[in-house]
Amino acid sequence: LLFTFCSLPESKGEVKFPENFPDSAIVFLKKYFKDIPVIRCDYIAKDTVYNVYLKNAVEVRFAMNGEWRKVDGELNPLPEKIIKLIPVAIPRYAAKVYPRRGILSITRNRDGYRLELTNRIIMYFNKDGSYERSLKANQTDRDME
Repeated sequence: LLFTFCSLPESKGEVKFPENFPDSAIVFLKKYFKDIPVIRCDYIAKDTVYNVYLKNAVEVRFAMNGEWRKVDGELNPLPEKIIKLIPVAIPRYAAKVYPRRGILSITRNRDGYRLELTNRIIMYFNKDGSYERSLKANQTDRDME
């Protein structure tokens, strides 16, 4: 079940977030995507998450408590300031194994992190940043979302 809470009013150019949208999520958006307008914010009831869509095609998923769960650059590599949110061993290992490949998306949950690279390889790391496994994006994938 999907409830849309906010959209981009054409006249004002800014999104009105719902009352229960976490303050820490707004702080995150202002800190890491300061000059990128939010175009839509959806609440996914069955997953109890908010999906926020930015004008640059980035999607950010937040848990109910405001913690980020996923940052997806769609087809564009994520900026360095987002990559710095994860343990340094993760991007270092990804760059060593797949040089000159950017990180398209980062998903995190209680078990660890899932990265999708520009070559469509998906890499899994535990919460401490230790490598677990890789697979191609079109192979069977456990869902971390």
